Amino acid sequence: MLETGIDSLGLPLDSYYGLRNDEAGRALSKFARENKLPLFGFINHPIAGGVLYIGPDFKHIGELSGQQAVMILKQGKRPEELPVLRQKELDVYYDPEALERLGIVFPESLSKVAKRAEIID
Repeated sequence: MLETGIDSLGLPLDSYYGLRNDEAGRALSKFARENKLPLFGFINHPIAGGVLYIGPDFKHIGELSGQQAVMILKQGKRPEELPVLRQKELDVYYDPEALERLGIVFPESLSKVAKRAEIID
């Protein structure tokens, strides 16, 4: 696989990767560590080894959906009348051990925004 020029991996925002105790995500993370590849996660539950994780907060998205449902069901609004709601800021995490292992240094501006990942290994 590395012969094809892969220089990093991404863990997609997909419920498949959250099933069975993150088995598929852990396998991808292990592959990244063994091959010294940066892993970027587009998920909201960090897995050990990813240098950066960016993803939505599904609890917040559910709250926004609930607000829309109230306006439709209780206030009689039509869905097409409602504005599209979105999470204004994504959750951003980093794994300092992965950064150190790969020799990556983030700009200070990013370290002010990102939170230390709660590692699941």
